Amino acid sequence: MCIRDSLWLELATASNTNMARLRDGISLSNNASILAGGDGYELFIAMEEDVAEGLLQRGHMFYAWPSLPMAYRLVTSFTTTTGEIDEFIEDLDS
Repeated sequence: MCIRDSLWLELATASNTNMARLRDGISLSNNASILAGGDGYELFIAMEEDVAEGLLQRGHMFYAWPSLPMAYRLVTSFTTTTGEIDEFIEDLDS
């Protein structure tokens, strides 16, 4: 795959912008706390297992982080939409 000119930078910037929106929304939530990350396209958060299970049942995708209890890894990309981010935040707080 050949990345033309500064396409790689545009895609990375979009991923990081998406993560900033997600991080900011999670930081306002009472149902999760930020453990690390969020300055790139990865974020590690802590939340109760039942909260995580509810989000997974609603179709959100993220991964349990096995080395920390109640820790989860969230990743954004240039294809992540603001609608997906906003829906995750809304579902997190419901």
